[in-house]
Amino acid sequence: MDHYSCKRRFRQRSCIALLLGALAAQAGEPVGPPAAAEEGEIGAQPAAESPLGEAEESSPAAVVERAAGGAADPRAEERLDDSPGPASEPGPGGEEGARTEPSGEAPAPIDVAQEATPAVTALPIGPPVPDDLDHLHLLGSRIEPGSSARLSWSPGLSFAGIAMPTPVLAVNGARPGPTLCLTAAIHGDELNGIEIVRRLIHDLDVGKLRGAIIGVPIVNLQGFQRASRYLADRRDLNRYFPGHPEGSVAARIAHSFFAEIVQHCDALVDLHTGSFHRSNLPQIRANLHHPAVKALSQKFGATAVLHSTGSSGTLRRAATDAGVPAVTIEAGEPLRLQDREVSHGVKSLRSLLDQLDMYSRFSLWGGSGAGLLPVPVDSGQPRGHPAQRGQAGGSSGSRRSAGQGGGPHHQRTQ
Repeated sequence: MDHYSCKRRFRQRSCIALLLGALAAQAGEPVGPPAAAEEGEIGAQPAAESPLGEAEESSPAAVVERAAGGAADPRAEERLDDSPGPASEPGPGGEEGARTEPSGEAPAPIDVAQEATPAVTALPIGPPVPDDLDHLHLLGSRIEPGSSARLSWSPGLSFAGIAMPTPVLAVNGARPGPTLCLTAAIHGDELNGIEIVRRLIHDLDVGKLRGAIIGVPIVNLQGFQRASRYLADRRDLNRYFPGHPEGSVAARIAHSFFAEIVQHCDALVDLHTGSFHRSNLPQIRANLHHPAVKALSQKFGATAVLHSTGSSGTLRRAATDAGVPAVTIEAGEPLRLQDREVSHGVKSLRSLLDQLDMYSRFSLWGGSGAGLLPVPVDSGQPRGHPAQRGQAGGSSGSRRSAGQGGGPHHQRTQ
């Protein structure tokens, strides 16, 4: 090796020694004396030989990796070996810090708290909670607390192909509570229930009501317009609940009413009269085997309760099966508006509202004996005797006087 080569190699190793010292100082490693030079190398300086003869962890690439806290560039050692020039020239990165003598002091610790930390936002757990829980949502409308509205329900079709909107009276109380549904005239010729619903709702003070009342005075508008029990195609609407969206006209009307009205309620009272010119004494019909229905039936005051599971397809039975406790009130006869039966029905519903803690107690069961428990009937009199028809009623335990026996008091209604 000639003199020029030895001088050039000496300058390279001196530069490397300075760079390693600076990197070791930044990494916090002790800077010690260089190791002895390898023997047998011509013109080598002992102090300059040690960096290239150290173990793998003391190589320039390893020191760069420890100082940077990550993997070093594999080309770093190659760039250091190929870098010409004296020690006064800038280092590989062109930084002036490469010419600075190492001080041997450890760098100042980094304050982690000063580093920018992204803000953490708490995400809500579960579905979003609406902010209008006290509002009544029905038929695409929102009824404010302490207000009432007259809405319209339309099944979208009829036997004639013309939709006929049906009035729906909705009252949303000023305070939260259950939602009670009142339905009448599922049989279009039964008029007493229409007046019971109208009178009860129009006498309410909405500011004192807890919860909501949904009243549908005329469910079967087609039959009502024709003074008929049935739909225009002679089907009994009260045999098709809960209905089907692709069934007959009766099934589609029943499905629309059940989905848009009944399923929004917590309890249901379906109002009926006798059928085919027969009269029913005021009574409650309920499935007493169902605990919730039984509890509901006991809240109507001085009104007889008869156990009846209800025929398949009736609104009462379908609602109960869907989780909405339902009962039927029977009072009077069809095609007539009877004030005595209407008054009894209104008082029964007022008792229900009081027992459900939806409305403060009215003055109930007063007047000239109207609404009192029926007078027992002499069972020795023949069926249909005028004395039976003229009495204020029969014994609450008498199935005949309650509309369940034969003669003029026996009828199929629900």
